[in-house]
Amino acid sequence: MEATAIILAGGKNSRMGKNKAFLQVGQKTIIDGLVNDLKTSFSEIIISSNEPELYDYLQVKIVKDIIPGLGPLSGMHSALQKATFEKSLILACDMPFLDMQLAELLVQESQGYDIAIPKLDKHLEPLFAVYDKTCVKHIEACLRNSISKIIDFYPKVKVNYLSWDMISELVGTEDVFFNVNTPKDLQKARRLRNSLLGGANMKTMLPIKEAQQLVLSEISKLPREDVKLLQASGRILAEEVNARDSLPPFDRSAMDGYALRSDDLANKEVTLEIIEDLPAGKVSEQEVTKGTAVMLMTGAPVPKGADTVVKREDVKRVGNKAIFAQQVKKGLNIDPIASDVSQGEKLLNSGAYLGPGELAILASQGYSSVSVYKKPKVAIVITGDELLEVHETLVPGKIRNSNRYMMAAAVMEIGAEPIIYPSVPDKLEETKELLMQAEIEADLVISTGGVSMGDFDLVRKALTDIADEVLFWKAKIKPGMPVFAAKKGNTVFLGLSGKPSGALLNFYLLAQPTINKLSGRLTYLPARFKARLQNDFNKGSGDRTRYLWAQAIFNDEWKVTHKNDKKMNSLLGYNALVEIPAESKPLQKGDLVNIIYLGSELNVTNN
Repeated sequence: MEATAIILAGGKNSRMGKNKAFLQVGQKTIIDGLVNDLKTSFSEIIISSNEPELYDYLQVKIVKDIIPGLGPLSGMHSALQKATFEKSLILACDMPFLDMQLAELLVQESQGYDIAIPKLDKHLEPLFAVYDKTCVKHIEACLRNSISKIIDFYPKVKVNYLSWDMISELVGTEDVFFNVNTPKDLQKARRLRNSLLGGANMKTMLPIKEAQQLVLSEISKLPREDVKLLQASGRILAEEVNARDSLPPFDRSAMDGYALRSDDLANKEVTLEIIEDLPAGKVSEQEVTKGTAVMLMTGAPVPKGADTVVKREDVKRVGNKAIFAQQVKKGLNIDPIASDVSQGEKLLNSGAYLGPGELAILASQGYSSVSVYKKPKVAIVITGDELLEVHETLVPGKIRNSNRYMMAAAVMEIGAEPIIYPSVPDKLEETKELLMQAEIEADLVISTGGVSMGDFDLVRKALTDIADEVLFWKAKIKPGMPVFAAKKGNTVFLGLSGKPSGALLNFYLLAQPTINKLSGRLTYLPARFKARLQNDFNKGSGDRTRYLWAQAIFNDEWKVTHKNDKKMNSLLGYNALVEIPAESKPLQKGDLVNIIYLGSELNVTNN
């Protein structure tokens, strides 16, 4: 991202007795954590401090106050002048819970403004805000007049105030603005760090491929069961299937027509005697001899003595005589015995998806039942006090539970069985109890919401308490970053984003591959292709892989049109995702992009 990050580290630290930047929270000091996180997104990092030697090891740009003695405003003034880029994120050195998603949003929302700043209720967060270089002259005027309060120059510039409603779904909790000023604050920060991470060894912010591999490594395919043939539709075969019979089991007519000896049509026009009109399903008891023919239907056995079939429309019939006007080759319009399938030939591998064609093959071979892997049972748990049932009337502060239906449909679409639970209120013990019940009844537990950093994000807290192992928290994707994975017994829990777009993306990237493996499929991940972009995308991707809902078609090559829309209706009519790698620049129509195809079954090996 072409922006500067400025860390203000010029305070006297009188209340802590030591430099707050070097306080240990988790496995790193606060300043180490800030610099490490900021390097993933920002093109430049500046530390504003009058003790530059303390920060040399971080290998970032360090500036000293030009007009010292007036607190953070002095540091902002000096650092903004030295910044390479027009936009700079300003933050304090004692903020242990930097949220990079919010940082990126602030830079994005600062376009066309001098400042972009979070506004929480009635107070502002001036030390977690983005400032333009145009602010320098106004800050300098304040310093010359001994004004040290940061927000005093705001009336002179254009400010974009980002409300808590706008950013709450992104960050979940005001703890992202928490800073350490006292020993009690430090204790709280350490408690929060342990709670948020669910243990010091938990993996966080994983690339999606690593997250997929981690989850898939924890599960195995389900046991097999025998089902009737029609019940096998959409299931995964659990055995190798060989042909019991040759197909066709006899020399078969490929046309409605006349079976005869090809030698009889040596002349240009020949009349033959019709010795039998053979209906479908009957075997001729006549032998075709010189000068004779048998009329028969498509699929009928070719009579003894005949070696070719002339299609009906090429023959003139008069009573029991047929006039043939052309010569023919031996074997014309005859499907020889075993030309489709030979007895004993392997037809299907274990792991094959059983669609209409596969059921036709099985039926043709006399398989009235077949061994398949059991259908995965997928528990669907939706959380939130704000949720109404679909039939209920909207009231202020409430929304209808759309995620339940979206998740259930997604589960059924890939052949699994959803187990739908009532919505869970934001109460920790009730959340734990329901998740433990789901673990007993299901092979995979999917929840939406409750996995970010807020006080009411209780799914993450509940799973941290009840799981045998926490696999990871957060993936480097956009949308759907706050995803949580854990395991208890043989059951995997996937806590998905609460937003519909993020939750559905989490489903396709993590839940569907998991269900595919449980189902016994040979491949787990959706098919991937290169496609030609049909419309522009005018944003960079930042430090996370971005996914866009899209519609893809194949016409000589794959072509894809994305839906660059954060609204819920972007989920209408999609059959693909455009995958934009991290750090990508804006894209133009005609660019070649990666797509993940989400349409119907494709025989593509991609693992």
